[in-house]
Amino acid sequence: VSFTPGDISVIYGKNGCGKTTLAKLLVCFIKPNSGEILIDKTNFDKLSLIWLRDQIAYCSQQTEILNSTVIDNILISNPKLNELEVSRLLQTVDLDHELKNSNLSISGNINPNLSIGILKKIQIARSIAKNTKICIFDDPLLSLDIQGKKMFLNLLTSLKRSGKTIICLSNDKEILE
Repeated sequence: VSFTPGDISVIYGKNGCGKTTLAKLLVCFIKPNSGEILIDKTNFDKLSLIWLRDQIAYCSQQTEILNSTVIDNILISNPKLNELEVSRLLQTVDLDHELKNSNLSISGNINPNLSIGILKKIQIARSIAKNTKICIFDDPLLSLDIQGKKMFLNLLTSLKRSGKTIICLSNDKEILE
């Protein structure tokens, strides 16, 4: 399988078929038992792991958020961003409304009782904050409501237009369509 810049590639399959394992291989969390993974015709094993991970944004199916503030969760991915750039990212993932309509703030600690959908949006914002050439999303629509799903599908279109290599691993028909 090869992935092309400016395309949205979907790895579609039922639960347990290996989608997450493939994602972990592509982000070098695990090594293949056989075969090879190439980027620009170069084997991953010949590349610096730090450099390679800087080329890839990964949003796992598990919602993983730091027990800190919204801004800390974004800046861990890209410490060079200023507060205005973080605010724009939060608008991109439709979190600006939640910030205005709740007790969630950009610099206040995240309440662990927040909805999983809001936490998922923070995770998506963190992954795209890296502004990488390759974006890998494992089950990206999981835990998102209708508005969140619409936001994510629009985000995919925007990332595609900017020439990114986009890989989605999912069993959600909305991603396929």
